[in-house]
Amino acid sequence: MSWFDLKGRSLIGELDWTREEYDLAMKLTDQMKGLYYSSKPHPYLEYKTFAMMFFSGSTRTRMSFETAMTQLGGHSQFLNPSTMRLSLEDKPGAGETVKDTAKAMARFCDGIGIRLLDDQIDYYGQGDEVMHRFAEHAEVPIINMASDINHPCQSLTDIYTMHEKLEGNVKGKKIVITWAYTPWIRGRCSVQGTALIAAMYGMDVVVANPPEFDLDPNVMQ
Repeated sequence: MSWFDLKGRSLIGELDWTREEYDLAMKLTDQMKGLYYSSKPHPYLEYKTFAMMFFSGSTRTRMSFETAMTQLGGHSQFLNPSTMRLSLEDKPGAGETVKDTAKAMARFCDGIGIRLLDDQIDYYGQGDEVMHRFAEHAEVPIINMASDINHPCQSLTDIYTMHEKLEGNVKGKKIVITWAYTPWIRGRCSVQGTALIAAMYGMDVVVANPPEFDLDPNVMQ
């Protein structure tokens, strides 16, 4: 397998890629980090455009994607859905449908990132549903920048960091995921995603959470 096998692939949920494919992504990350810290140009995405739709706010995710596109020689477009004609309702008179929007965006960009969290949805699971609808109609990859269920880019970063710190020896290691204090209730995506990818790599996953904040049983089983 080469990194060409990932070309054109969407990443919406942690289980969309296999462990072998995540290994490949981490090896490529090692190579690009080496180029970056050696001050060697690596414009692998020169003349490429990545559109980023942020239904929900972001600090680190937005900055990391924009910085990455700059370092790789490409361009990122920040899109606020509230200023677009898009409607998630997909009914006459509500606005442009997901299908029409996805097809139009795919003509102008080479990839689409979407961030749609609990604060902007009507029911649990809608965030992932919207991303899959975009993937169905857009002829470019769809990247999940955090949904109500999954956060695969953060999950990949988490397992990559653990590989670095533990020198690649993560199998059998215990990872404990718990909550810090926050004045508002955060979504489940980060916890569920990290638990999924850690289990994929054979880690002993422990989740410490209050009983009233149970995670998705379909993810945790």
